[in-house]
Amino acid sequence: MKQSKYIFIFFLFVVVLSLSATTANAQNSSQLKQEGTDKIRIVNITAALPVIDGAKNEFTVEIEYTLESMDEGSLAIGFNVTNSGTFRMMTRKKVKRGTNFITLKAKVAPKDWKESGDFSVMANLSPYPLPQARYSPMVGTTMVIDFAQ
Repeated sequence: MKQSKYIFIFFLFVVVLSLSATTANAQNSSQLKQEGTDKIRIVNITAALPVIDGAKNEFTVEIEYTLESMDEGSLAIGFNVTNSGTFRMMTRKKVKRGTNFITLKAKVAPKDWKESGDFSVMANLSPYPLPQARYSPMVGTTMVIDFAQ
C-alpha cells in the first residue's frame, strides 16, 4: 500500500511539473508572437491605364507598414509577371522604424494567368541592407489586380 501511495505521489508530481512546463512554453510562445510586431498591408493599388494582358502599365501601390524588429528595413513591391506563383521585385525603398504609409511605383506588363492563377502585386518588408545570402522577408502580403473588362 505504501509503495502504491509513493507511486501515486510521484505520478502526481510528474503531471504537475509537466503542466507547469507547458504553461511556461505557452507564455514564451505568446511573447515571441507579440515581439514579431512587423506588419504590412496594401492599402490601395491603381494603374495609370486600363489593365490589359501584355500591355505595359504603371502601377502605384500605397502601403501601410509597421517596422519594430529593427531600426531600418527595406520595403519592396513585385509582380508575378514570369510565373503565376513567383514574384519579381521591381521597386525597393529603405524605411525607418515605426508605423507609416509609403507609395511605390513600378512599370510592368501584366500577365493573365487564366486558370493558373491571378495577376497580383506583392509587398514585403525585409532587413536593410539586404543580406548577401538568400533571405526570406520578415512579412509580406499580396493583392490581386483585376484586368479591364
